[in-house]
Amino acid sequence: MTELQEVPVKSTHSFLTCFILALIFFTGCITAPTTSNSPANSTPLNVTQTGYLMTGNFSLNVTTVPDRDNITIYSPEKPGYTRENILSLSKDLNLSVINETELFYTGTTNDSQDRFLTVYKNIRIINYRDSQRMTQLLQTIQSKCLPSDDQAVSVVTNLLTGANLMPADAIPDKINHHAVERLDASGNKEIVNEEIIVSFHREIDGLQVENSVITAEVDSDNEIISLFMNWRDYKPYKEAAVKSADVAFEEFTKKHLRYKNSLYPYKVVVTDLTLRYYSQPAAVTEKYLQPVYVFEGYVQSGDTSVPFEPVYIPATIEQFDRIPGCVNGVCV
Repeated sequence: MTELQEVPVKSTHSFLTCFILALIFFTGCITAPTTSNSPANSTPLNVTQTGYLMTGNFSLNVTTVPDRDNITIYSPEKPGYTRENILSLSKDLNLSVINETELFYTGTTNDSQDRFLTVYKNIRIINYRDSQRMTQLLQTIQSKCLPSDDQAVSVVTNLLTGANLMPADAIPDKINHHAVERLDASGNKEIVNEEIIVSFHREIDGLQVENSVITAEVDSDNEIISLFMNWRDYKPYKEAAVKSADVAFEEFTKKHLRYKNSLYPYKVVVTDLTLRYYSQPAAVTEKYLQPVYVFEGYVQSGDTSVPFEPVYIPATIEQFDRIPGCVNGVCV
């Protein structure tokens, strides 16, 4: 697989620059139908019309753009679950040995370390794995049908609800079926099993919260093989001013783009622009829930186009926490 490329695509604003590029790439400059390439003459962005903005070799082509003046900033707070909640969860997972440290609870069994549960105390992060069942998925040909999608969702929901750990704002995602493959004696892949992937996402104030997720694997016995939850609890901190979408677009044009191809992009097209909250991954300490603009689309050179990795731009004039991105070639 080709390495990810980090290529800055320069905006072009003058006729001379466009002419030089035309000679290099044997093609003309990208221009809007009724305006020039100049940002000063670009079509303004607002939620009542199709978002279509040209800046040099960048174009924003979406049906609507976010339009907010202010947004609530949230700060994380300690979850309200207790040791009794963890004991209930451990019992339902048939884990008999419960240990407690300053930072988390752990659960396992006396006779095996193949099944292990970790629940953090100060953040709603839960991780459970049944390594023995995972191994069986690879070693045993599936002999029974999978449970229905509804049954798989219910087994996950009932487990967390029974321990009073199911978030009230969890929104079910589309169910995925995952084929479990192994190599046969000839080195060819064969499907030996299948599992159901159940997941939930979250919205706050109508905005998707990235990295707030519940994901579980369910096998043909309707048993949970793995469960992961990163679902921080929040309280309002303050109101903050939101930068406009066209200002965010200008910042986007100065970002490095990462994509799986070695082509040099002549055109960058944004096909989706959303306003979201960005929650930190489970391994990262979070200070605040940071609002972000997320740009998605593709880069194009000639007849070849490939999607670029989503680009995150702080949506508030004051930035409250870190977000993914590349600075001086260092990406986080």
